[in-house]
Amino acid sequence: MKKTYLLILTLLLGFSSISLASSGDEKISRATLISFQQDFKKAADVSWSETATCFKATFSLDDQVMYAYYDKSTSELIAVTRFLLSNQLPLNLQKELRAKLNDGWIVDLFEVAAEGDTFYYATIDHGSQKLIYKSSGYSDWNLVSMSGR
Repeated sequence: MKKTYLLILTLLLGFSSISLASSGDEKISRATLISFQQDFKKAADVSWSETATCFKATFSLDDQVMYAYYDKSTSELIAVTRFLLSNQLPLNLQKELRAKLNDGWIVDLFEVAAEGDTFYYATIDHGSQKLIYKSSGYSDWNLVSMSGR
């Protein structure tokens, strides 16, 4: 669970990743590459980057761009993420998110699958402030961050 929170914190804060040279897999451990190939057999257009704690694979699968995060030390899959349109959310989450918009607009919306759970993050910009919400189940949103300009 701790690794998942670190990953989410990295995503939310826009932690810059370091792109790897040429094809991108020279610095990726063999175990991580094997894990990725087993987890995503039909992945295409794979590129790799790294942060301080994990390797990130960016790839296409079923006409979607997805991101898989692997622990550097264990080569275990930590989480898979993908960006969404609001109409791809479960219906109850769509309704609740619309209620939170008021005069704002969605600037970021993504799905996270980690440790057997799926949850969503939405960033709403109200001009003077940005609010980040995390889904609670499939019917509600909880405020996790607020920043002013």
